[in-house]
Amino acid sequence: MTIEQIDKNRLLIILEDEEMRSYSLDFNKMRLDDPDSRSIIKDILLFAGMAKGMEINGKNLFIEAMTHNSGCLLIVTILSDFIKSPQRKYRIKKAVGTLIYRFDDTASFLNAVERLYAYGYIFENSKVYYSPCRYYLVIYHSGAVPIKALSTMEEFGTRELSGKVNLAQIEEKSKLISGCHAILTIGSYLSD
Repeated sequence: MTIEQIDKNRLLIILEDEEMRSYSLDFNKMRLDDPDSRSIIKDILLFAGMAKGMEINGKNLFIEAMTHNSGCLLIVTILSDFIKSPQRKYRIKKAVGTLIYRFDDTASFLNAVERLYAYGYIFENSKVYYSPCRYYLVIYHSGAVPIKALSTMEEFGTRELSGKVNLAQIEEKSKLISGCHAILTIGSYLSD
């Protein structure tokens, strides 16, 4: 289990396939209205909070769960004390849009990814392709992309047309470097 503190109110928990099996968790059946899943997730959250020195017990939490390889990625946000949530909030993410950014050198690409990771923008569905002298960051997103994330990518790269034809050309002519959670994967190496 990997536990990282994104900021003072957010934790990132990565459960690998082995850990999912040892906890008897199946991502497709994992629900908070299931008493067994709820108990296991609560134990994982309490352990992660203690490991990072964050008080989670008795707090209102916003939990995002995403598949990660054959495991699970949990992003836990502790809601501020002034936000009173009468019920738990859940969000199901579905890819509805695509952003493509081109970076003309390695330094620009790595700087952009490092900054996105530092700001906590780890976009669940992000891929990186490489063709000679160019990197392409492809982000499949749901809803609006934060302005700060867009300005970071535009500071270091150039926005490309996001149509299916352009994406197909990139996939065909470029080499896939990171196929899932690219910002998380590459950013975690850069932050060490």
